[in-house]
Amino acid sequence: MTVKATAPDPHNRILIIRLSNFIGDVVVMTPVVSALRQRYPNAHIAVLADMPGAEVLRGHPDINELIVYRQTGRYHQKVRGHLSEHLAVWNAVRRGNFDLAINLHPSERGAIAARLSGASVRVGFTRPPYNDFVYRLFYNQLVRIDTVGRNASDQILDTVRAIGVPVNSIQASLGITKEETLQAQSLLAELKRPLLGIHTGSGGFHKSWTARGWTGLLNKLHQRYGGSVVILGSGTESEFIRDIQRTLDFPAMDLTGELGLKQTAAVVKETDVIIAVDSALLHIAAAVGCPTVALFGPTDDARWNPAGEDHIVVRSGHPDCGNPGCCTSLPSACMQQIQPADVLLAVEKLCPQMAFTQDNARSQL
Repeated sequence: MTVKATAPDPHNRILIIRLSNFIGDVVVMTPVVSALRQRYPNAHIAVLADMPGAEVLRGHPDINELIVYRQTGRYHQKVRGHLSEHLAVWNAVRRGNFDLAINLHPSERGAIAARLSGASVRVGFTRPPYNDFVYRLFYNQLVRIDTVGRNASDQILDTVRAIGVPVNSIQASLGITKEETLQAQSLLAELKRPLLGIHTGSGGFHKSWTARGWTGLLNKLHQRYGGSVVILGSGTESEFIRDIQRTLDFPAMDLTGELGLKQTAAVVKETDVIIAVDSALLHIAAAVGCPTVALFGPTDDARWNPAGEDHIVVRSGHPDCGNPGCCTSLPSACMQQIQPADVLLAVEKLCPQMAFTQDNARSQL
């Protein structure tokens, strides 16, 4: 009997590049990691990412190596001028002996990293003002950006489709350790179900909702369901949170500024519903399997809302509506038009039988 030899995988060492200041952008790229792992189960997969987004990828089951471009504490600093950091990252990339490099954003730093990787297959997006001739100096597989009406996760998966990798899901994913899970459970142990997590924004950004809106919603939810509310965020919204809590009819647990990214993800995983403005927390929630109600105004929900039936959008206006004051007032005119009753209706639609015990939690959703 003749045994047919199995062709070796063409890619054994893979570099995925996603350089961004925004944590949500990093979470959104994880379907690319999953698709490549499914196609190349034995490959060494490395991800080059900026801090703080890189932190949320630590412990991801499909990632073998993280190469961090910016060190903690330098989030808002320009990388230009920090030549030593450039050299350290580029040397790590060159030592990786990668045979496939994929840049998921048409950035100059990412293009340079892809070229320096020495990979025989280099995939990247193109965008104006550069033409294809310029991009071919860095990539040998070019992918056009098509953002109209497309989910961001689906769009970046065009990079793996371009090299024949099948895509079975655009679901984001993160790795939460047992220790992180136990810490989150301990932190929330005394709270009654249902457990609602919220991310308000700071009130200082055009995507934020109003303090009055949040207070009205949370009081109605408490009257309807009882349970507990956990407020999550970076800590920059402390004054805004105080404005909300002054008029709440019940105490809420304020964890803003108290948790790291992975700790936040572990807490989100334990909640029953996340209600948030357009932010990274929506994508973290989707990645750990938590249903979401997302509040959108001047940004594109078709592009940035997590995909799936367990995620509902409440919006006013339309993407980049351009109405007077929409993107200049804080919060925007679009967000001010969202009513607590509209958000309450979305929660009820998402969780029509929210009658939890401490033991069964989200199992009845």
